[in-house]
Amino acid sequence: MVAERVVENRPIFARSLAATLVPVLLISLPKEMFMNVDAVADRVRAEFVEMPGLSLTVRQASRLFGLDQDVCRLVVDRLVRSDFLRWSSAGAVARGDR
Repeated sequence: MVAERVVENRPIFARSLAATLVPVLLISLPKEMFMNVDAVADRVRAEFVEMPGLSLTVRQASRLFGLDQDVCRLVVDRLVRSDFLRWSSAGAVARGDR
């Protein structure tokens, strides 16, 4: 189940600890936890930067990053919309600048 709330979009490092813990997009996790999709997207972006040529399906990315497939799809879609990732004809995502 995905619940979305929009708040001011600021870089994560400029937020206070409390603001960082109140997610921009709240994702309901099995253990009643919440995840900040912006923070997860930053982590996924860093992995793609660190591993040039990385190309993953959503299922592979979900397993690699330890994310629920629905959450992973949200993160991937966000990174595609920002032109950081692009979809291949094979249904995988890779860096958009490669």
